[in-house]
Amino acid sequence: MTMATSLVVAVAVSFVVILISVHAFQLLSNARRRLPPGPLPLPLVGNLLHIGRGCPHRTLARLAERYGSLMSVRLGVVQAVVVSSADVASEILHKHNAQVADRPTVGAWDANGHHANSIIVSPPHARWRALRRLCATELFAPSRLNALQPLRQEKVLELVRHVSEKAALGEPVTVRDPAFTASLNMLSRTLFSVDLDSGPSVRGLKDLVKEGTVLIMTPNVSDFFPVIAAADLRACVAG
Repeated sequence: MTMATSLVVAVAVSFVVILISVHAFQLLSNARRRLPPGPLPLPLVGNLLHIGRGCPHRTLARLAERYGSLMSVRLGVVQAVVVSSADVASEILHKHNAQVADRPTVGAWDANGHHANSIIVSPPHARWRALRRLCATELFAPSRLNALQPLRQEKVLELVRHVSEKAALGEPVTVRDPAFTASLNMLSRTLFSVDLDSGPSVRGLKDLVKEGTVLIMTPNVSDFFPVIAAADLRACVAG
């Protein structure tokens, strides 16, 4: 065995030993933190292979049937707790709202600093409280919601009428598209008092919203391994 080969073998063995040691330390740390039960994580990747890429919500639902409505999973090196019961979610959000409000954000939300102006992902600081107070008084106040109830009923009736007409003609219906249109029109009527009629510009807007939704919901490698976030591997692959 040459010196170069011996060096490679030594490095490989050292890496495996370090990986196993870190994995054992994480398991012991999780045991001390008394996390909810969950599938045993693998070294480095955690439970990513358990969840897969196809339909993670269905995989998590199957895992919840085995481990309970409150379970822990490790996504890469990030520990997460999955709640799949309405009763448990209500209890957590009411009793531990402050703890779950300051949750980590995914990489897509940080693009161009958009997260700084988002009430969804901003940490609970003064700006977040001001935005939340504004939404509570101007958007979600009972008087505002009651005033917009006829609009919601109108858009739901239009959606049902559209589906009924297609069904009467025996044509297939993709409910996703008219539901998406109804949601956009409801938002447009709320903000600008007009519907988003059909046309190239509206179709372009719909395409942008759909593309933005996909980009936001697509996980980044750094979401599971924050230590490599500075490398921005997703941007490198896209480029």
